[in-house]
Amino acid sequence: MRDETPDGYHTTFRACDVIGQLIVAVDYAGPRGARSIPSPSNPARGLDVEPIYGLPVVDLDSLVDELWRRYEDAILQGSFSWREKEWRGFDAQELERIGKCLTAEEREEA
Repeated sequence: MRDETPDGYHTTFRACDVIGQLIVAVDYAGPRGARSIPSPSNPARGLDVEPIYGLPVVDLDSLVDELWRRYEDAILQGSFSWREKEWRGFDAQELERIGKCLTAEEREEA
């Protein structure tokens, strides 16, 4: 993800005030106050992590360990969509949107 972000864009872990959960966002403007975990394959790229209470940002391993601690059950169940204050599997509408995004990306690569 961090290595595939288009030039000029930033991949950022941040808190979302709308759903009250952590999200991954791809933005043109870089986040303020975020710490960047550099990509080992491309030092110009990185995964930015905004300061979030209780989320360690030392390196990728510590970030993954904490995310796994918080979301292990949801991940193992394949529940990646936060709806009605609960982690759930993607619904048909979300799968359709994801499909359109992937198809649009494939068209851009051609």
